Amino acid sequence: MRKLALATICVMLAVRSSPAAALDEQAYLARFLEMHPTHLKAWNRMVASDQAPQWLKRYLDLHGAESPATGVDVAGESFKVFTTCKPHDCFTSFAVTFSPDGEKAWGAMADYGAEPRFYGAPDAQAAEALRQSLRAR
Repeated sequence: MRKLALATICVMLAVRSSPAAALDEQAYLARFLEMHPTHLKAWNRMVASDQAPQWLKRYLDLHGAESPATGVDVAGESFKVFTTCKPHDCFTSFAVTFSPDGEKAWGAMADYGAEPRFYGAPDAQAAEALRQSLRAR
């Protein structure tokens, strides 16, 4: 019995420390931002805009319903896009992606079926990745 318990603990530790588990912990926006200070600074700069609604500025305190990050390819460029929605109102969705170095954040918000409003001045490829993610929600 003791060997079985020890084996179970070893398996649990191996799975928890695997790269897949690490990716899983980072699959949601709030957790990702907690683990990546450079990305968090970029997020804070993006939402500091006067145009950003209060719920978005307070997102890390409020947490909307998050979806796991998805990979979106546009014109040969890959983007990791996080999506969420306004707390208690998933009619309004928000998608965000970051520059490869994490220094810039680009976001888009849209009510269901509407054209998105962009934050952080995304280039054409990033804007398209954000649009695709919002359409998929």
